[in-house]
Amino acid sequence: MRRLIYLVLVAAVLFTGYWFVVAAVHKIGLQKWFEARRGEGWVAEYGDISVSGFPLRFETEITGIELADIRSGLAWSAPWFRFTSQSWRPAHVRAYWPRRQLFATPEGKLTIGSDTMQGLLGFDAAPSLPLRRAAVDLGNLSIASTAGWKADMKGAKLLVERTPDETPTYILNLDAQSLSPALEIFRVRDPANLLPDAFESFTLKSRLAFDAPWDRYAIERRRPQPRAIRLEILKAKWGILDIWAAGRIRVDEEGWPTGELSLKVKNWRELLDIASASGWIPASALPDIEKGLSLLSAVTGNPKSIDTTLRFAGRKIWIGPLPVGDAPRIRLR
Repeated sequence: MRRLIYLVLVAAVLFTGYWFVVAAVHKIGLQKWFEARRGEGWVAEYGDISVSGFPLRFETEITGIELADIRSGLAWSAPWFRFTSQSWRPAHVRAYWPRRQLFATPEGKLTIGSDTMQGLLGFDAAPSLPLRRAAVDLGNLSIASTAGWKADMKGAKLLVERTPDETPTYILNLDAQSLSPALEIFRVRDPANLLPDAFESFTLKSRLAFDAPWDRYAIERRRPQPRAIRLEILKAKWGILDIWAAGRIRVDEEGWPTGELSLKVKNWRELLDIASASGWIPASALPDIEKGLSLLSAVTGNPKSIDTTLRFAGRKIWIGPLPVGDAPRIRLR
């Protein structure tokens, strides 16, 4: 019995020492990280870093955060950021974000609001901390831009998960209810008032391959750039529009896509009117596009619906032989 008590006491002392050593290393590591960013020309300030939760958890809170990468023009500020992990599983983290955060980009500043933004993050045990999985509950999310637009999501959930592929590849799924598309973001003009303020439902399931893994260096050095996108399904119900898309696209080093997307749209004539009013389609090409889509809808047997393929090539979007607009350049700043 004495031997057992002795072993328990020794284990308790060792675990206590382990906790305080890891907590101290953790705090010093974060302090040095901020110092390193300042050495690289960043704005990297904080009010305080605290580690608590003894003995079962590491509860880390950073207050008064101000981060800005001058080279990219990206910045983030928040009153606090908190993350916790179990003492015996420090690489499995639950993260908590405040109700209000500020992001700055070269295009303007964004105020992010959410009633409950939290997530479970899993990292591989390596110095670069490669992300293995992130499941984030975005809560009732709102975004307001200094450019004058607003967007909202209700009950949104985001999943990012690394696959076993040799190339850094991630599953990216988003499920949102009442997703406000903020017509200003997409530069949509809707003169007939056919579109409500929000998508009734929005589901995205995709798989993205990047030229580098998402790890600490994605923040410190450069953002990984997408090289292949497999859109398994995109479904959106937006007023009179019912949209479905799937396909595969490759992205070159300059960010230009090539590949094909299958597209199904209900009430395509109304969508064409909106696209024309929004300036997405050149006026000179509109008659030919309308004739082509009329033929496609006749093939489907429903004059209100089209089932076609969008082709990305030569920095353009094509339907058959007809260019219908400029392809988007896909680059992460």
